[in-house]
Amino acid sequence: MDKKKKAERYDTPESKLQAARDFRALGDEKFERDKIDDAEINYEKSYALYEELTHESGDLDVKREWALLSAKMGAMYDLTEEFKKSATCYLQNYRLKRELADALGTDQSLSELATAYADLAEAYNMSGDMDRCERYYHQCIKLRKRLAKKTGDVAMKKTIIEAADKLAFIYNHNENDLINARKYLEICLDVSEEVYQALGTPESLNDLCISAMSLGDTYNAEDRYEEAKVHFRHAYELRKTLFAEKPTTEFKNRFALACQRMGDVEASLGDAVKAEEYYRESLTLYTALAEEAPSVDAYHNVIFTSKRLSKVTTGEKKRDALIRYFGWAAIQKKNGHDSFGHYNDSLELIKEEFGLTDETETNAKIEEIVKRFEEIQFDPTI
Repeated sequence: MDKKKKAERYDTPESKLQAARDFRALGDEKFERDKIDDAEINYEKSYALYEELTHESGDLDVKREWALLSAKMGAMYDLTEEFKKSATCYLQNYRLKRELADALGTDQSLSELATAYADLAEAYNMSGDMDRCERYYHQCIKLRKRLAKKTGDVAMKKTIIEAADKLAFIYNHNENDLINARKYLEICLDVSEEVYQALGTPESLNDLCISAMSLGDTYNAEDRYEEAKVHFRHAYELRKTLFAEKPTTEFKNRFALACQRMGDVEASLGDAVKAEEYYRESLTLYTALAEEAPSVDAYHNVIFTSKRLSKVTTGEKKRDALIRYFGWAAIQKKNGHDSFGHYNDSLELIKEEFGLTDETETNAKIEEIVKRFEEIQFDPTI
């Protein structure tokens, strides 16, 4: 194409807009074929044209298309792990969505602005700018709560949970700020309750369980066991109900974890009797899972719970718990999955419990222990 024809092609806003769309479409095509460099070239050409058109006319439809392109480019840079470029693109998307929301004031435009906040927050999270990340997640949650209150939309409430959970995770794991983590987990819990009351589905009940468990974990991390117990108990009761309604492998596993958490907190509070009750309930579920669907994770769960049980029991109960711990650990070691070092740990505990001091004595005792393990392996009530 010669220069005259190229100039004529962009002589009108319509031709320029069509060119912007063509470059964007070509960028999409290249992106779908994993030709990222070619996609970037075409997206940049489209971006420049949309920028010119917006400055020339301020047309809202053009802004909307430019915002869409900016978000696509942000997603592309996410994939290539160029997070500063990604943040720049999502920032432009946010600015345009803000202008559109200010101009239109519709629930849809405000919802899109809230999504832009979330995208930008996550981009700053990935680029390491935690101050901006937290600020934009906060704005996202604030706007979505306002929209949910106005419309009662359950889907919007779910997006509040998603954003609040991400921000809680950031405060907890990146900032070690449990106070703010709990603040947003409380939002997750409250909104999850609203969603469950609206839907009454196993999935919405499971989300409520997760919120309660996560909140308990933050108190447990600070040794605030009474407060942790309140939320773990809540999660336990919910998971018990959920498992009764839908006894799948997934929900059996989740209920077993809730039982284990209750055992942990009762052990921390010094109530060995209650801790044993919860650990045995957990062990019953985990043993069934190990028998029904043998896997590395299933065996590990039995091992971890058996060790916990040995710490809250005495006499023959403790010995049987240690024998179970040792036996399952030996199976994992034989299968090449002893990355946690459970076999050696359990062997040392066995030696200590039975007062074994020399190799001959230990080997003889191990033969007895193996026989006992075969008797109790799938009977967690012992």
